[in-house]
Amino acid sequence: VLIFIPIVLIGPIIIGVTRGLASSADVLPELARGLAWSPLGAVWAVPVDVAANDWLAAGAKLLIALATLALLVVIWRRALAVALVTPPASASRRVARGKTGLFQLFPATPTGAVAARCLTYWRRDPRYARQLIMVPLIPVFLWFYGTNMGNPVLLNLCGPLIAFFLSLALYTDISYDGTAFATHLADGVRGSADRLGRLLAVSVIAVPVVLVATLVTAGVTSSWASLPMLLGLDAAALLGGYAVVSVSSAIIVVPVPQAGDNPFKSAPGAGFTTMLSGFATWGVSLALLLPAVVLAVLSLVFSSALFGWLTLAVGVVLGAVFLAIGRRVGGRLLDRRGPALLARLKMLRSA
Repeated sequence: VLIFIPIVLIGPIIIGVTRGLASSADVLPELARGLAWSPLGAVWAVPVDVAANDWLAAGAKLLIALATLALLVVIWRRALAVALVTPPASASRRVARGKTGLFQLFPATPTGAVAARCLTYWRRDPRYARQLIMVPLIPVFLWFYGTNMGNPVLLNLCGPLIAFFLSLALYTDISYDGTAFATHLADGVRGSADRLGRLLAVSVIAVPVVLVATLVTAGVTSSWASLPMLLGLDAAALLGGYAVVSVSSAIIVVPVPQAGDNPFKSAPGAGFTTMLSGFATWGVSLALLLPAVVLAVLSLVFSSALFGWLTLAVGVVLGAVFLAIGRRVGGRLLDRRGPALLARLKMLRSA
């Protein structure tokens, strides 16, 4: 993640550093002189002082560099000694009785059990956490490009975009279950309960994040008049995306990194299949989002509060209808194709 985020932000980083250096070129020499007397830059400044015949400064900076090295050696030896003589702590084993962990927060129903299990995955499994990387990056991108374009209102799209990406995080959710999906079939969990439980789990994360992003960006840009329109786009993106993934994850199974593997690992055979299914899911989700987008554009073009409230109404009502249909269709597909999905998962695992 620490490598991936700078790569994604390489464009804004380069432009920002270039502008910073251009605006502070007069300060850089003074900054370099200050760093030359610090542990960070003393060793690199010694050859410069020697070349300038400033032997007193070179000797002082050499002492700073040697003292820094000695201090690091002492800290390393102390840490190594502690690690060698301190036994690892042994955790006592306790037998769990009743509901434990997140299962205490959900009702003792098939839907509640699925929601608790999936939310545990979202909290512990790096493969799920990987899908949350875009959440903090979206406001950075929108702020950067909105500032460069002289249109900071672009930041208002933060909430709807986050809603769109988070709603599609489950489009191949059963693929991450692996052969553990067999427990759903063995326990007779109905497809509708499975669909609703998975959506509830991701909603615990998505709904608060989307609402906070929408309200904060509206406050930053003083766009409170556009809040109904933005909330309508949030609802349309979130509910419409949920409808699509309720169906897609009951049909599509793709190769994914196994539990415990590097979450960024490319699974064999995942390239074209994953890309094609991803584009198809995105396309259908954008089509369901189109009515709310049209009303939102009309609201902006005519500066109409009426179109903004219509966006909210259409986003909530039409999104709820899409979600009900998607959950129903996806549940029936899962009931009918459950054994075939499990066979496909076993084949992918053995490949």
